[in-house]
Amino acid sequence: MVFNVLWTILLGVIGGIVSSLIVSRVFLIQGEYQQQLTFVAHIFRRINYISAFLQSAKAIFEVSYDQDIEMKREMQEKGYKTEMEYYAAHRDKDWIKKSDVLDLIKKEIDNTAKTINSEIADAHVVDVKMLELLHDSMRYVHEVSSVKELSFKSIEGFTKTEQSLHERYKECVKVSGKTLCRLIAKDKLMIILFSLVALLLVGTIITGLLRV
Repeated sequence: MVFNVLWTILLGVIGGIVSSLIVSRVFLIQGEYQQQLTFVAHIFRRINYISAFLQSAKAIFEVSYDQDIEMKREMQEKGYKTEMEYYAAHRDKDWIKKSDVLDLIKKEIDNTAKTINSEIADAHVVDVKMLELLHDSMRYVHEVSSVKELSFKSIEGFTKTEQSLHERYKECVKVSGKTLCRLIAKDKLMIILFSLVALLLVGTIITGLLRV
């Protein structure tokens, strides 16, 4: 009688320990994976920052093109021989050189690119898909920062690459639940714990059937 009581208590203690280990391990795996997702999301916020500057530069090119057409039309109508004459006739406007604004934009892009590369280099990401995504993101920001002068054509190319990266990032987030389950199922400690639970369950069923 005493043996049965002690045996039941022992099984309860072992079961509690195993359950605690399983829960703790699941939370640990989930926490590590979530940290990786959070870091990738942080990097993509910085990529969005670069994208915003690229779109600003694109808008400047578009506005500048329209202004050039308007300036040529007015110069022909009013007989201005040089652009200086045109600007002199519009002294009331605050003229800002396009090149100066583009230089400022390029400087911000380059600084952000350096920060991204530095953060990715120091990051601890082990998920294969996220790691590949980060490497391609580094390649993208390197290409953007390596361009000496932004142009309408180069911005179009960068925009396509950035959209592709975003699609891959969304896919990583979409399958994050499945990926987490796969990590838990493949974890060596979890395999041992699940095997132990399975053995206890099978042993309990067999002893019950045999009335041992």
